[in-house]
Parts: sequence; C-alpha cells; structure tokens
Amino acid sequence: MPDRVRGIRMTDPSRQMISPQARPPLAALFVSADTAEDLFPCLAAGNGHLRIRTVSDAFCRDSLDTLEADVIVVDGRLSDAHDLIRIIATSRPCLPTLFLAATVDDALAAMCAGAHDFVLSTSPAAEISLRLHLLTSTAPRAIRRSGRVGVLRVDPEIRAVSAEERAVTLSPIEFKMFEQLLANVGRAVSRAELERAIWGQAELADHPTNIAVVYVSYLRKKLAPLGGVCTIVTITNAGYTLHVEAAAERGD
Repeated sequence: MPDRVRGIRMTDPSRQMISPQARPPLAALFVSADTAEDLFPCLAAGNGHLRIRTVSDAFCRDSLDTLEADVIVVDGRLSDAHDLIRIIATSRPCLPTLFLAATVDDALAAMCAGAHDFVLSTSPAAEISLRLHLLTSTAPRAIRRSGRVGVLRVDPEIRAVSAEERAVTLSPIEFKMFEQLLANVGRAVSRAELERAIWGQAELADHPTNIAVVYVSYLRKKLAPLGGVCTIVTITNAGYTLHVEAAAERGD
C-alpha cells in the first residue's frame, strides 16, 4: 500500500485511503467530424474514469468561452485543425490540448500552434487515456525552485520559463524534458536517459524510437523566443546539453 495519497502521508491509521473510483471522471472534449465511439470505441465504452463528449469544429469555436472540459482533443483530420488549436491556445491557455495526429511529422505544426501534447491516431486506447490523464495531472514536479537559474526564472506550477520580459509556457512533456536537462547542466544527457526519465521503459515500447529527438525539437522552438539565453546543444554520439546564460554574462 503506498504511503502517500494525493500528497497526504498515510501515517494515521484513522485516515481512509482515497479510492480512485471515488474521483470524478475526467471530462474530455473531442473536436471531430466523427463521434468518440467511431474514433475510439474501446476508449469510449465502459471507461468509468473518462467522460467523453464529441463536438464539431464550428460548435467548439462558437462556444469556446463557455465549454466545460478538463482536456480537449483536436482531430488532426479537420481541415483547419491547426487554426483551431491557435484559437484555443489564445482564448483558453490553461485548457490542456491534445492533438490527434496521423503521423509524428503531422504533429509538429500542431505543437507550434499551441497544442500541449500529441498522440497518434493509431495508438491503443490505453495510451490515449494515459495521455489525457497526464495532461491534467497535478502531481508534484521535480523542480521546486522558485528563484532564478542563471538569467532564467522557472515556475514549475505553471510550467513557465522566463528571461527579463520574455516568457514561454511548456507542455507537460516539454517541461519534464527541460527538468532533466536543467538538472544536468554542463553534461550531455543521452537520448536513452531522456526517454527513460520521461516515458519509462515500459511505455517506450509504444513510441517511435525517435520520440526524444522529436520533443527536443519542440523544446528548442519553445525556448527560442527567450532570445538565445537558454539553448539546447547536440553533442555528437553523446546526447544533449543545456546552456543557460549566467546572470553575470549580462552584467546583472
């Protein structure tokens, strides 16, 4: 039996463990031309931890300000899916958005448009369900510092990285990768290390072998607006190393 449930140490025998069945189901909104049952019959049927509602692109745009959902899934087969993601990222920046992609290459534009994560349409229902729950997870993260790291300020609660007046917000997976690189500033972190730390050995079997490379690319693009004070350098045959400009380098 785990000794912590939702951050509470179970040392008092009079306290009752919170059952997962007692938690309210996750409200997932699918924006697609198909129904959730057509897209993911196994996911939509008999899943007590997930409440699925399917809406059209037009309905989502018209009702975005009032839509109630814990997470939103945008079907990549929609003709203007990337435009919809941009609108969601602008109007509802705190609403986690998952992009349903046909291929890994299709996901790049969606991530740049503001999607927080992606999953392949060919993925099994268990993986899609896991992605949805990870996107809405409030589990404590490894970085607990609230001060500066060089010229950077890192806010783990909202996954924000800022330098002077510039700031970027990272997706949950991007932030986990940033954590790993930040914890190892000055040395190369191999692709295998990143993959094990972020996805775990068992989950890696369901991912393409270049998944870490893909997310390094996403993370580089997300960090670029900070003006080069935080860069990821590829070390041949070794991995990736994070360079963070020291405060003294700017005369602070």
